[in-house]
Formats: sequence, C-alpha cells, structure tokens
Amino acid sequence: MKPTAGFPFGNGMVLQRNRPVTIWGSADPGTEVIISIQGKTATALSNAEGQWTAELPPLDASVAETLVIMNGEVRTAYTDVMVGEVWLAGGQSNMEFFMRYDAEFDSVVKLTDDPLIRFLDVPKASVPEQLEMRDYSQFGFWRTASPDNLQYFSAVAFYFAAILREHLQVPVGVIGCNWGGTRSCCWMSRETLEHCGKIWIEDYENGLKAIPDLEAEEKAYYANEESDTSRLFEHPNLARVMYGLSFEELTGLIQQMAASGAFTGLGPWSEFRPNALYELMLSRITPYTISGVIWYQGESDAPHADIYADMMCGLIENWRKDWKETLPFLMVQLAPLGEAPDPSAAAFPLLREQQEKVTHRMEKVYLASASDVGHLYDIHPKYKRPVGKRLALIALAEVYGKDVLCDAPEPESVSQRDGEISLKFRNAEGGLFLRGEKAEGLRLFDAEGKEIDSQHWDAGVHGSQLVIRLKDAGTAVCKVSFAKTPYYQVNLYNMQEIPAKPFELEIRS
Repeated sequence: MKPTAGFPFGNGMVLQRNRPVTIWGSADPGTEVIISIQGKTATALSNAEGQWTAELPPLDASVAETLVIMNGEVRTAYTDVMVGEVWLAGGQSNMEFFMRYDAEFDSVVKLTDDPLIRFLDVPKASVPEQLEMRDYSQFGFWRTASPDNLQYFSAVAFYFAAILREHLQVPVGVIGCNWGGTRSCCWMSRETLEHCGKIWIEDYENGLKAIPDLEAEEKAYYANEESDTSRLFEHPNLARVMYGLSFEELTGLIQQMAASGAFTGLGPWSEFRPNALYELMLSRITPYTISGVIWYQGESDAPHADIYADMMCGLIENWRKDWKETLPFLMVQLAPLGEAPDPSAAAFPLLREQQEKVTHRMEKVYLASASDVGHLYDIHPKYKRPVGKRLALIALAEVYGKDVLCDAPEPESVSQRDGEISLKFRNAEGGLFLRGEKAEGLRLFDAEGKEIDSQHWDAGVHGSQLVIRLKDAGTAVCKVSFAKTPYYQVNLYNMQEIPAKPFELEIRS
C-alpha cells in the first residue's frame, strides 16, 4: 500500500503555524511512517488496520513547501503546501452561501488573485453511499482565491480570510464544513445530543413513524435533483433563491416546490437527521489543526429555540473534546428577518438571546452582530462583507491579540433624570453615531407593557451614550427595547461601524 495522508490533506493545502500539526493516513499495517516538512519530522507506526497518526513539531509560516510521507522505500509528496492560519467555517446556508451569489461578486472577482488565501470544501454527503453514487470532483481539494475559483468560496469565509491575510501577512486557509438548512443537532455526536437536546431525537423518531413507506421515500429523496449536492450551481431553484427573488416570486417558488414533492421526509438518509453530518462530514476533518471556528447557524433551530444555548454549548464542548483544545468559536448573531413567508422568524428574537447566553456561559465564544444586513423576507442577506469583516475583527482582537475594536456596542448602564433616559454603552471608544437622523429599532414601554408612541419622544447620541428625550416629562417609561422583533432596522454604530445588538433594559424609578 502506498502511504498516504488522504482527505483533507493534499496539494495546495494550508497547515497551521506555531503549534503541533496532526497528520493522519494509511499505510501497510505494522510499518513505520515518517512525515517531514521544513526540515522537521514526525514518525508513526500504522496499526493492524493500517491507520496511523503523527504530530509534527510547530511550523513557521511559509509558502511553497513539500510535505513528504515515507514508508520504507515508498514515498508520497504533497506540493505547493503553505503554513499559516487555518479556520473552519461551519453552519448552514448563510455560511455555505457562495461568493458567486454575493452582491459584490462582480466587482470583487476582478480584483482578487491571491494564492495565499485557500479554501477546502468538505463534500456534502449525508450517508456513505452518496460518496460512491455521485461525482464529488468539484469538492475535496484546496482552491486558491483566483478569478476562476472565487465563486466556489463561502462568501463570509472569504471576506474573513482576506482581512486576516491583510493584517497577519501569512497564508490563510479555510475549511468549509457546512450545509444549508441544517440544525445544530446534525453537527454533534449522539452522546452529546442525548445530554443537551434529546427532544430533537424524539422529533426524528416520531417523524420516522409518520413516513408510510421508507423505501419509497428514500427513492424519492435520491430522485429529487434538489438533494444532489455534488453538482454546484446546477440547481435552478437554488440559484434563483440565492441571487434573490421578489416576495411574490419567493412565495410562489416555495409553494411550487412543496407541491412537486421537493421536500421529502426526514429519513435515515437525510442530511437533516440528528448526528448525520457530525458522523460523515466533520469526522473527515477532525482533528486537522486549526486556529478556531467561525459559525453562522441557528435559523433552522427555530422549532426548539428555547434550548439553543444548551445545544450550542454542547456542540462546542463536543468539538473541543474532539480537537483536544479550547477552540475559539466566533458566532454570527441571526440577522433580521420578517415572518412572511417564513413563520419560523417569529423565534428569531429568542434565538438571538440564546446566542448571547452561549457567550456568557463559555470561554472563548464570541458573537458578531449582523443587525444591519437583514432582509424583510429573504433569509439569505446578499451582502456578506460586513459579516466576514466583523468575524475577522473578533479574531484579530481575541485570538491574535491585536488592538482593534471588535465588539458591538452594548448598554452597560441606564439612568433617568429630568425627562431624559441615558444609556451608556461599552465598546464605544471614540463615541457612537447614527446613520440617519432618527434612532431605528428603539421602542419604549410603560408600566402596563403598552408601547409609548414614538411621537412622544426622540433619541440621539452623545459620545458613548444614547439619550432618549421625553417630550412630556410626565411620561413614565419602564422598559427600553432595541431590535427585539423578528425583523428590525438599526442605525446605531460604534466607530468600527459595528451595529448595536438587540437588548432590553428595565427602567427603575
């Protein structure tokens, strides 16, 4: 057997700098394997099944390296290898969202040709048989950020990587491990899910009982072209949704797809079943040495939004255990979305609260604001640059120790005096500003929970404070609410142009 470190290793890969690098693969059983790069070596002994794992010493940032694997006289070499920073991009469709569909693609692609930014997509297969049934040749290899390849990059991940590359001046690689529409339960082990979200298992098992003919449903799944994820950009319905439709067009398309049977049952073959993608996708790249994870997901967890914090804490603990280190997790808070045509958006305010909870319950978990990029009826915002940039700012500050403002403005205190309510914000170095004349997304409530009409007050910024002026000094305000609806518009920013996240504050007299 020729010794190899198979997927995700290959020509053009990026390895993590400045820490031990795990390499694994196969060779003849019971034989020694020697791995070398940059004049550094590691050895391993293959087990009875021919599997081996080795750990290279920390590597320096570099380009144009060759990774050599020796097994006796048999040699395997991977060329054009780079050493720099490696991140994993996980989640559902807003992370998967390709640069091809990004609103800025036409202008960005003309200016992008950077061989030091690289991307690897894990093939989207929910059962092992799919890897043999379909042609996944468009996946599973390292691409460079060139005009020919840029359309295949996750848009959020590309903008994130480009900023890291600019500031760190080293190669940056991103491994895309994501799938549109998937819930958090798809991305964790059965053991973890039993502990933090057993209701998802119960839902799945009850759903199985509701499928009258599993064999027929499975055939329908494989016959449905929408389920063939091996053919990038070849599904006309998906492309239409991603590029963007009018409300009427989107509603009509959803009804048309439902009538045609495009949405098949949640069977043992489905990518949406619990644990599926943890077992078949994430396992293929664990424990490739990385700096951390960027994560954009949560929309599909709406049916059980109340346990999303538990789910994410479980998922993060699960992944950290697999990687044997406390990986930084950089999450994106869900963007604004209206309830039509997607009624699941009603759960978004709770999901956003749950995302905040994760950052308070776990170390090295951070949340990027997407408050200004949402859409009234489209769950896929088309401008991904702001999201990628904010994730990159968090990475630069919290992971790489750079002195940059990276967090969204958050209220730290509130006071009321002489008909004015003053909210003082943290993460507001240099002050706050409004894009426009009037603060958007702000609501006031009285002691009975009744909203106070905005004609009775106005709001502006003063330094790091948001000041609400009551036109009638007798108006009693008991609660200030900001962006606590499924869809909202905000225009309150700090000097890094990061918008404030949703919040609610009680006013005590």
